[in-house]
Amino acid sequence: MAGQYRANERKVIMKLDLAKHLQLSNVELKQTYLFHARCSNEDQIEIMDRHAKLFHKLRSNNVNELTLPELSFIALTKAIRSLMNDQNSIGRKNFGEMSLEEIEKLSEMKIRRFFDNNTNQETVRSKLIQKWPLVVSLRNTPVKKGNKPLSFNKLALLLKKELHLEQLAPSTVHKLWHELETKNETKQEK
Repeated sequence: MAGQYRANERKVIMKLDLAKHLQLSNVELKQTYLFHARCSNEDQIEIMDRHAKLFHKLRSNNVNELTLPELSFIALTKAIRSLMNDQNSIGRKNFGEMSLEEIEKLSEMKIRRFFDNNTNQETVRSKLIQKWPLVVSLRNTPVKKGNKPLSFNKLALLLKKELHLEQLAPSTVHKLWHELETKNETKQEK
């Protein structure tokens, strides 16, 4: 019984120590790790590089206060937060106040972010094409009111949940519908 009490006491102390070092709420911590999960491979490598540097810095400053797993957790969280802050500040940077090295690094980050966004659009398109029979059946099934087909707005909401996507614009579904279904209709008429 006493061992269990000490273990629970250690967990409470560990939580307080981690909260003191990180200075983040639970919501911010969840947002941090969601950001990490969505990062590209290049960004994750950058995070691991920052993690290693921060870990060694924290380890040299640590005086038997925290265990190695706790130090690693703090370093990883801080590395993710630093990349988050860098990416959030990309649009707000003024090049006049920066050195050439900083401008080069910022430009690389902007290019990487641009290509990550384009890759995401291609993945959405490929996921939609994979589930196209579902899209056609949902679109052609009449809704109770007036036997009208399902609107592209409602269709996009349903597909967003079905395909586990963060974003799916109705215009994307609409464009793909006209692209694929108009070709099918012209083939059937011939």
